Amino acid sequence: MWCKDCTECLTTGTDKVTNMKGALQRSIDNLTNLAAVVRQEIPKLIRNILGAKITIDVHLRDICSELVKKQVESVNEFEWLKQLRYYWDTELDNCVIRMSNSYYVYGYEYLGASMRLVITPLTDKCYLCLMGALQLDLGGAPAGPAGTGKTETTKVCHGHWEVLAAGMSYILKSTSIFISKTCFKSRLLFFQSYVCSFDGRTRSVSLALCSTAVRIFHLQFQDLSKALAKQCVVFNCSESLDYRMMGKFFSGLSSTGAWCCFDEFNRIDIEVLSVIAQQLLTIRNAKAQKLPKFMFEGRELKLNPSCAAFITMNPGYAGRTELPDNLKALFRPFAMMVPDYTLIAEVILYSEGFEDSLTLAHKMTRMYALCSEQLSQQDHYDFGMRAVKSVLVMAGSLKRENPDKREDVVLLRALRDSNLPKFLHDDTILFQAILQDLFPGLEIPEHDYGVFSTTIESCTVAKNLQVKDCVTTKVIQFFETMQVRHGVMLVGPTGGGKTACYEILADTLTKLHADGYGKKVADYRPVRTKVLNPKAVTMGELYGEFNLLTMEWKDGLLATAVREAVKDTTEDHKWIINDGPVDALWIENMNTVLDDNKMLCLANSERIKLNNTIHMVFEVQDLAVASPATVSRCGMVYIDESELGWRPMFGTWISNENFKWKQETKEYVSNLFNTYVDPCLKYVTKNLVEAMPQVPISKVQTVALLFESLVFSPGGPDLQSDPLRLHCLLATIFAWCLTWGVGGNLEEQCNDKFDSYVKDLLSDCPDVKLSIAGDVYSCYVDMGRKMMESWDKITPSFKYDHEIPYFDLMVPTIDTTRFGYLMEKMLSLNRPVLFTGPTGVGKSVIAKQRLYDLGDKGYIPAFVNFSAQTNSFRTQEIIENKLEKKRKNILGYSNYCTLF
Repeated sequence: MWCKDCTECLTTGTDKVTNMKGALQRSIDNLTNLAAVVRQEIPKLIRNILGAKITIDVHLRDICSELVKKQVESVNEFEWLKQLRYYWDTELDNCVIRMSNSYYVYGYEYLGASMRLVITPLTDKCYLCLMGALQLDLGGAPAGPAGTGKTETTKVCHGHWEVLAAGMSYILKSTSIFISKTCFKSRLLFFQSYVCSFDGRTRSVSLALCSTAVRIFHLQFQDLSKALAKQCVVFNCSESLDYRMMGKFFSGLSSTGAWCCFDEFNRIDIEVLSVIAQQLLTIRNAKAQKLPKFMFEGRELKLNPSCAAFITMNPGYAGRTELPDNLKALFRPFAMMVPDYTLIAEVILYSEGFEDSLTLAHKMTRMYALCSEQLSQQDHYDFGMRAVKSVLVMAGSLKRENPDKREDVVLLRALRDSNLPKFLHDDTILFQAILQDLFPGLEIPEHDYGVFSTTIESCTVAKNLQVKDCVTTKVIQFFETMQVRHGVMLVGPTGGGKTACYEILADTLTKLHADGYGKKVADYRPVRTKVLNPKAVTMGELYGEFNLLTMEWKDGLLATAVREAVKDTTEDHKWIINDGPVDALWIENMNTVLDDNKMLCLANSERIKLNNTIHMVFEVQDLAVASPATVSRCGMVYIDESELGWRPMFGTWISNENFKWKQETKEYVSNLFNTYVDPCLKYVTKNLVEAMPQVPISKVQTVALLFESLVFSPGGPDLQSDPLRLHCLLATIFAWCLTWGVGGNLEEQCNDKFDSYVKDLLSDCPDVKLSIAGDVYSCYVDMGRKMMESWDKITPSFKYDHEIPYFDLMVPTIDTTRFGYLMEKMLSLNRPVLFTGPTGVGKSVIAKQRLYDLGDKGYIPAFVNFSAQTNSFRTQEIIENKLEKKRKNILGYSNYCTLF
């Protein structure tokens, strides 16, 4: 009906431009009224409807403005013909859609009150290409970088400009008390262009208008429907798809007339793509011949000519295939590059109730441009369209929570809270400077989280962890990120507290709900977690696979976890934790899970829809090999281990209640760590070379564990003895542990340098008694003599046994003794040990020999040999064979089992 209104303006009267100016003014007036209603307290469903209505009406306003600007005076000019237009065809007695020379019949598929994409010039070009492709019985193939709207535009083209009758009814009820009957009639005529209901054959508009000016007016409608409605199925493609599954998919499309958008289409294997080309060509030939039925894959199928297939691709990413030429010919390609960020931000802010949306949109776009240019280049940084959308969603939420606050303050807080979690410390300072330049003079008061913050601290203490402001801040940022993104990545090196972060938040939300705060804040609900390592299993074991013999489908770990979470109908949070490296091999299958579709697509063509209580959480060290498509889909929270440091770990360790020592001794040991650990760490980082990368907290933890194994194990010193003599021994033990804990991972040529540095560093501590004869590496602490002695004194002599095979003989040396000694001390605390070094230096021999020697102490060794062909199933099988069956689903050992 909007099309009818504009057509009358271009066909009646002598001054067509003046007529279009009148239509433009009506659009502006109604947009102003809609924006006023959005700022009120209205139900969520009505807000969604009005947001979509405003988004569409802004585009209609822009069309009218463009027609006036270009002095369009005829319905035959291209500026008018290129628009998506709706007509009622009296001959067909049906609604038809026209765009340029394309012609399509309305589909009558109910699509629900969903939000609409902002229609930009790029979107219009996409619509034009897609409609042209449909006219030629071709598919559309938008290609371009992540976050440019390929999939969403294809989806929205199928269901664009729907009927929004409920929203119009609410507007009339909300505003009619302030307007006259005459004014209402003029507004009603405009709204009537949107409020039409179709029953498939006839079109009826039922309007009840009251005669009193101050009475609330109601619009009553018979059937609500959507315009240009077709069912659109979005499916995420993977390399596990075969031609049989795709044949089933195409059979359903051709029979029902539905449309499908195959996301990441070029991930399918080249052999399968060649067969798909033949399948699509068969359907296209049948449509061209207008056949009611046709033969497909050996079966006769009914053909619905409205069916269509669309594909989207990210060119140049890892694991992508070049499409065969015969398949390219069946799709109309077009590029989608950079969307109009300013226009999109302006329209979304306007639909969220912001009055000064244009100025704020310009500032926001400029901020992201400056961030991409001036901040450091990190793999987990993304300043694309999805990042902009998350900020706008948060800004709308804050606007409704704080309707009286200045709009620039609301947007500034949304920009800060949405972006700060992912920045490194140095980038945080620069980012805040950018915000101060764009919003001069504005200061955001620190938000008081009240009971939420105090509960985080109490849950931290309950887990026997140290309360730190940086940890509390990261937990809050993690929670706020989860409110705007259902896929969140905790990024950062080992030892930063990523696992503790989500565990503390889970405990906090559960405790707040138990304390009754869930009635006030809906997000305070119990949390259920499912933890898995996606890189520990194959793709089939992760997502699911067919049994090649029986063709029976078996769900993988992730599919099972998602299915169980979907079946759980409670309002509890369901978090699926993926603790492992992210790469393009497995994460790309989750593209439709992480974007707005929230759909897990399996290789058996099943699609599992995730509800709003399910969140995907990823715990990763970095995103060096992840594609931009993955990075843009997830919210990022960067947790830097340097910000936390090693002292919280040490504070928890030294506060162990099992350590029976005097307070004076505890303070003395604490002083040793605080004085000498940091200089050692700094020296190693700057001057020496490590055999393999190791974070500082891991080194300090090794020092603490070695100290614990020597001091608190049987045969250790008497902790209740004279402090003066005891402290001398503890200082000597600390020196030995510091050398091996911090310097045990160094290249061999660096050992002498580090030994000299440690001796110089500890020279100011009179309690430390170092060996004069050699370096610290060549000594151990003799508890009996309370001093360092050479390894030679405990190295056993070689005794030849003629019954032992030659290749199993081991001659004891200083190396076998000291590395075996270190291994034994760590195993006494049930801690894992990693030997690293070049081939042939005796790593395996030392480990095996020491494990055999520990057999007398109740340890049962189990050896597993790995190769490039060892898979997860074989590993599990080897381990289970070494264990005893305790109960139906429990395996174990009566003693200790050490796996090597």
